[in-house]
Parts: sequence; structure tokens; C-alpha cells
Amino acid sequence: MAYSLHRKQSVGVIGAGLSGIAAAIRLQEKGYRVQLFEREAQVGGKCLTHDLLHGDQVYPIDMGATVVALSFQKVLSLAKEVDAPMSIPNPYKIIDKNGLISSLREYYWRGGRKLDLIHQFLTYLFQVRSFHKNYVTKTGYRAKIPYLYRMPFAQYCHERGLSDILPWFDLPVAAWGYKTPEDLPTWYVMGEVDVLGLIGLFMTILKGKSQFVKTFSHGYGQLAAELAAHYDLDIQLNDAVTAIRRDSEGVEIESRSGKAYFDFVILSNPQLVSILADPSPAERTFFDDLQFAPYANVLCRLSKPIDAKLLVEPNLRQQSRIRMIAAPYENVPLVVCYLSIEKNSDAYSVEAIVERDLALLGIELEEIHKTRIWNNYFPHFSSFNGYEALLAAQGENRTLYVGAINQFEFTEASVSTAIHLVDKHFPDLHSLSSKYFSWLHNLQYWFK
Repeated sequence: MAYSLHRKQSVGVIGAGLSGIAAAIRLQEKGYRVQLFEREAQVGGKCLTHDLLHGDQVYPIDMGATVVALSFQKVLSLAKEVDAPMSIPNPYKIIDKNGLISSLREYYWRGGRKLDLIHQFLTYLFQVRSFHKNYVTKTGYRAKIPYLYRMPFAQYCHERGLSDILPWFDLPVAAWGYKTPEDLPTWYVMGEVDVLGLIGLFMTILKGKSQFVKTFSHGYGQLAAELAAHYDLDIQLNDAVTAIRRDSEGVEIESRSGKAYFDFVILSNPQLVSILADPSPAERTFFDDLQFAPYANVLCRLSKPIDAKLLVEPNLRQQSRIRMIAAPYENVPLVVCYLSIEKNSDAYSVEAIVERDLALLGIELEEIHKTRIWNNYFPHFSSFNGYEALLAAQGENRTLYVGAINQFEFTEASVSTAIHLVDKHFPDLHSLSSKYFSWLHNLQYWFK
């Protein structure tokens, strides 16, 4: 339920990733005084961009969030405000165990089975549409989801005659480190690959890339920084929060710089539950049930360009830990290797894996420039009980949870749920200007 605030107008937002920034912008528009706390030296969180000099040119390279789709309406609305330039990324291809590269169409759209593939494609479209209609809300998923959607996605596909299109989901799910369809419950996968997502995936398989998927030319990290400046957000960088204390009067946030007092707090990193002075039973339950899938991005220079986002063939997974090798620029030998890692891996061990796997794949490595380890990658729940507890904790004890735990971890879901959660729990303190036909303005921005 929404709070009745009267005089209370201050909110502390912990974490200046894209969801924290989106929540702060929305709160500011609604008339609240907002302060953000960020433990890193820059804003963006998992929207991390590294600028690398190659030759006489600097190349912005995303090492966290990467793509933006036409369906990302909330992200596009924010990006439009700062006129962030966009570009079409390199196509996706597949590399096999012999180092041979083939198109997605050759691998996934094989002759003799096309009618079966089309039938399964349409079947999934119908089923995922029903799932979103009945169990997805603007702020996440509903509190009750049938067991049908809680079973592993691979099992769901096999039982419903969707086995032929199951390998398609290697691109949007496993390749980005979100575990495998054998591990992930169906409600997580359907939360990401909805009707528009599957249509975009189908176009990508046929053509290698879609006109409805782009990248930000200056990087997601730059977008986050420009949004923070454009909206004049009050952000304390290098200021890790060490304790949060709540009572009936307000919230005390203790950080490296001292103590600050607010009427409410928004947490964009679920791990911060561990520093709550008195977590509620619901908060304890969802925090105990929370899991992560550690991941690493390694920026490398190769001996020659590859001009593609290479998916590593699934049957190589037993040999190769690298899931994808993405070249962001044509004719430039810079790539980002994506790989799942063990918890608490260090940079030395991760880089050793990359060197070994690139050699296994027949790709010549010249130099490793930067390694980023994400131990808090892909927050998800081991059972639906954890998600039910999250829903119960939202708004409790003057606390709201935004970020990737409300829906599948990608930028639009994080931004959209943050905005809608703020609208649900915080009433307007003054009238807001209406933004009519924002989708039409987004289309103009996309195709300009």
C-alpha cells in the first residue's frame, strides 16, 4: 500500500545502478528529496563501460549491460532525454569445437524441420502470452504461480513438444550467464523471453542480428552518468553503506561518510539485506533463499578481428568455460569474453581460463586488458517461497527493493519495475507533467 507522508519527503537510495537511478529520477519528479549512496567510484553498477585506446582511437566497451531493444520502452524514454546515440551491433554467429564459424541460421534453422520449428515457435508464443497475461505485473510476478511454470524450462519444453526450439534459448539465457534451461524454472525464462523477445530472437536466428536490437554507442555506463548529471541527482560516490536502522519514525543510514536520516530507504542491491539492523521475517526468508550465478567479463585484444558475437557451441561446454566472445566493433581486434565462474574466483584464475579456452577454440590472444568479476550476477531464488517473501517485504518497515530481483535481470525489467514500484508505494507530492505518446517519441528516437 502507498504511504501517507504529509511532511515526510526524504528517501535514501542505496546503489546508483540503472534501477537506483531510475527510482531516484521518478522520486524526484514526484517531489521527494533523494540522496543516492554508491560504493564504487562511478555510477552505473552493472552498466559498466571501459574506454580502451586502440591505435589512435578510444573505444567504449560495455562490460556489463550491453544491448537495448525497441521493446525497452522505459530505458529508451530515459535515453531519449540525454539523446544517447545508438548503433547496430555485430551479428551473432556460432563457433564449433574445430574453430569453424557458422551462422545462427545454419545451426538453428535446419532444413527438413522448418514446419516443426514454426509450429513450436507459434505454440511458445501462445503459451508465453498466456503466462504474461495471467502472472506478470508491472512490478514483477504475481504472488502465486502454478507448478506448471515452476518446473525447469527444459522439462517444460520437452513435455509440451517444444524440444526443437529449446536450443534457441541458449542465446538469450545460457550465453549471458543466466544458468541453463535445465536449471532455470520456466517462470524465469518466460519472464525474459516474452512474445516480443521470441520474435526478436527468431529474427536474429534468421539474419544474425535484428534491426530491433541496438547498443548505446558510448556505452551503458556513459548513459548512467549522463542521466545522473541531466537530472542533477545527489549521489555520494565511494560511500559504501555499512548499516541501516529503521523504526516507526524513519531510517538511519550509516556509511563511510557518516550517518544520514531519511523517511524511507530504497535498496537496489538485495545483498544489503545483510546489513539491516532488524530484518523482518519476510526479509530474512527472501535473503536466505537468494542465489547468484557468478560471472566474469574479460576484455581482450586478439591477433585479428572476428567481427561477430560468437556463441560457443553448447557441446563444448564440458571443455570450454567461455560462453560467448563478443566483438563490439568491425575490423577492430577487441573482444569481451563472457564466462561462468566459481564463487570467489580471482582475476588470475579467470584469465587463465580465458587463455586456455581461446587456444582451445583456435583464437589467438595477444593481450588481456581488463577483467571484471560479478559475484552478485543474476540474483534469483532457489524456490518460489523466496519470491513470495520478497513481495511481502516490499514497502514493509519503510523499505522498498528495486533492481533485478523483481524480474529477470536485464535493464528494461530493472528500470521498469523500479519506476512502477515507486509509483505504487510513493504518492505524488505535487502534480506531474503527463507524457503522452511516449512510445511514439521512442520510435522517432530509435529510427532517427
